Amino acid sequence: MAVGDVRGRVGGTMDRNRPVTSAAVLRRVAQRGVAVVGACVLAGCAAATSLGPPTPPRTFDLGRSSTAVAGYRAVRSGADRLHVVVAEPTALRGLAGDRIAVRPRHAELAYFADAAWADTLPRLIEARLVEDLGRSGRFGAVGRAADRLDADVTLAADIRAFHVDLAHGEAAAHVDVHVRLIDARRGRVLTSRGFTARSNAGTDDVRSGVRALSVSVGRIMPQVTAWAGKLRMRSAPASRQVAPTRSRRIPPAATPDDRQATETAPANGEEKPIERAPKPKVPARDLLVGKRAAEDRTD
Repeated sequence: MAVGDVRGRVGGTMDRNRPVTSAAVLRRVAQRGVAVVGACVLAGCAAATSLGPPTPPRTFDLGRSSTAVAGYRAVRSGADRLHVVVAEPTALRGLAGDRIAVRPRHAELAYFADAAWADTLPRLIEARLVEDLGRSGRFGAVGRAADRLDADVTLAADIRAFHVDLAHGEAAAHVDVHVRLIDARRGRVLTSRGFTARSNAGTDDVRSGVRALSVSVGRIMPQVTAWAGKLRMRSAPASRQVAPTRSRRIPPAATPDDRQATETAPANGEEKPIERAPKPKVPARDLLVGKRAAEDRTD
């Protein structure tokens, strides 16, 4: 079919009695192509706008336990109070990140969608330990390992469970932390103990689960603080020991026989032994003459 016989095949209605030239066909095809491309571009922009950047997850913290800490009081004072360094807690990989764990079944660990901790879980527990121990008044100083504290004891915690449990028919927060107190100078474990707590969450949503986990942490922290505060070291570090006051002994008054005694001046605040002059020796002949004279007086 010749181009001149094409009638009204592109575009809208056309005059069927008017032949369509090749230029007109190309012009209408170009216009239709521009319209199609424009529609595709607009559709792509709309799709990109609908996708957009990913929605940031809701972040949660463990809060503060002011009601439990308010009951503490300073029970030790002076150099006897220990200096404690809180090491960053350890945990398995499933709990070491910032995702909020939930256990739907006994051997399955999942996470709440679109929700996360404000930091990694070990760092949140470390910050809470430093805060509660420092506010308790039971220790001379409390800090992190990066604080370069002259510590007596290192508190090392291991997070063994920290999730919302759904496996028993009701939502409950389960927290299990094992704590060790380590001699910071000798590197040996002084004592250790496990702390666990369960709190009812009510529902299985993330907000209720985080609230129940915070309640469980609030129950454990006062127990850790009271337990660690009972530790007694054998002696305080030499840098913080108070030197005992020394009183200088006053020598007794000199007797007539000690008039020739000489005393060296004390050095460095310590007394020197008194050096006495030796008594003169009496010849044996004089002793014999004195004995005979005494016998004559007796006769």
